[in-house]
Amino acid sequence: RVTERDEIKVAQIQIVGNTALSDSYIKERMETREETALSFLTSAGNFSNAGFERDQMRVTQMYYDQGYMQAVVKEPTVLMSPDRTKLYITLRVDEGPRFKVGLLSVSGELLRPREELEALIPFKQGEWFSSTKVREAMEAISELYKNEGYAYANIIPNTQFLEDLKAIDLDFEVRKGPKVKIGRIEVLGNTTTRDKVIRREMRIAEGDDYSSKLIRRSEQLINRLGFFEYAKIEPARSAAPGVMDLLIKVKEK
Repeated sequence: RVTERDEIKVAQIQIVGNTALSDSYIKERMETREETALSFLTSAGNFSNAGFERDQMRVTQMYYDQGYMQAVVKEPTVLMSPDRTKLYITLRVDEGPRFKVGLLSVSGELLRPREELEALIPFKQGEWFSSTKVREAMEAISELYKNEGYAYANIIPNTQFLEDLKAIDLDFEVRKGPKVKIGRIEVLGNTTTRDKVIRREMRIAEGDDYSSKLIRRSEQLINRLGFFEYAKIEPARSAAPGVMDLLIKVKEK
């Protein structure tokens, strides 16, 4: 026998310990929202355990993007009203010091001059550290290698915290892995559109060096035909070493 009762709403979210980021800045970026007069039209005020766990990671990421690389979101407090209809949430933040970017470098197996690779890093020494920009730098360097045939290139960000200077030295170590060529290209999901109509839009062919740029361009051109609800090119491991197959998956309109 189930008695459902009304859905519990979030009445208040209190943030304690934040000075660098305002309450409004943090709350605007959270999935969990406080109940408002218009909550019956939106999902504001609804509570989800999974969503609230994601919010705690989001708040940590907000601080990492502003240079607070030692920020910690402590165990939250969640209280329920006596009538079991309202939730009162308290998030406690320990911001820690703010860090700037120290020395920047690229090391490892370099395909291009070091200066050219360092130019792909979207921040400079002396700027506030940002974990998002670190990821952007890793993706940019990785993309360069993947366009040269190194599909499994791995970029490792090695950091050194200089507590006295409130700075972080950062070295992007490149491990290029084996060079990869394109093996079989297979089309899946087409029933009325002939294979050759799809294949002629490909900008990469069997036997070519792997290139993520050409694969993305091919996917765009196939979608632009207008015959499909979607078209997606997915890599697939080949039985042969140093070879990657491609699967062109389409769903026709």
